Amino acid sequence: MEISIFLLVLTLGLATWRVSSIIAYEDDPFGILTKIREATNLEWFDEHDRFLPIKTGDSVWRHRFGELISCLHCTSVWIGIAYTTVAFLSTQVALALSLPFALSAVAVIIKEVMDYGESDDTNSSLFG
Repeated sequence: MEISIFLLVLTLGLATWRVSSIIAYEDDPFGILTKIREATNLEWFDEHDRFLPIKTGDSVWRHRFGELISCLHCTSVWIGIAYTTVAFLSTQVALALSLPFALSAVAVIIKEVMDYGESDDTNSSLFG
């Protein structure tokens, strides 16, 4: 199956965003990501839209790892590198791994657009 570079980049890009968003912000059904975040002693801090340390005197490496997985921009670089590496090895495998997350990303975007259209709050914005 031949796929255009545009569709490949679009699919991998949507999947990268979705996986990064899941890792950085969302609770998973089994609580694994929540436990990892707790192990790094990070806690959600809404005002600045990021995780912050909740304990002092922790390992610098534990804290740095926590910052890495709680930053959407940072996480998306590593996820993007992983998808790109797989795509260079096998486009078919990269598509198989990324397509479910790309479709999930499209569903999330559609939901956000629909919610934005129904919102009465003039200060509300998409994805924020």
